[in-house]
Amino acid sequence: MNKRTTGKNIEDYAEELLKKKGYEILERNFHFSTEGEVDIIAEDKEKNQLVFVEVKGRRSTSHGYPEESISMKKMNQIKKVSEYYLYKNDISNKDCRYDVITILKIDDKRMEVKHLIDAFY
Repeated sequence: MNKRTTGKNIEDYAEELLKKKGYEILERNFHFSTEGEVDIIAEDKEKNQLVFVEVKGRRSTSHGYPEESISMKKMNQIKKVSEYYLYKNDISNKDCRYDVITILKIDDKRMEVKHLIDAFY
């Protein structure tokens, strides 16, 4: 399995997790020019919030936990892309937040999944 396939599988899993929690998926891999992308854009229906989700996966903790790999630079990229999404879709009066979903593969049968709500500002 190549890296691209693995990343897609992780994002598919994260999407299903959000759907089970009642979120509506609005976009996947939303790009803004050279600024970057947001993995998943969803609406948290219960809280009436627009959610920009970064998805990270790892096969081990030898280089740290997945959430530790999200740098300030990456957070700023996600913020810029989210601002563009709001502008492009003429959204101005909607509460927004940034979540992170991490998936750590423990072995062939077990994973550790975290959904970090309001992970950064």
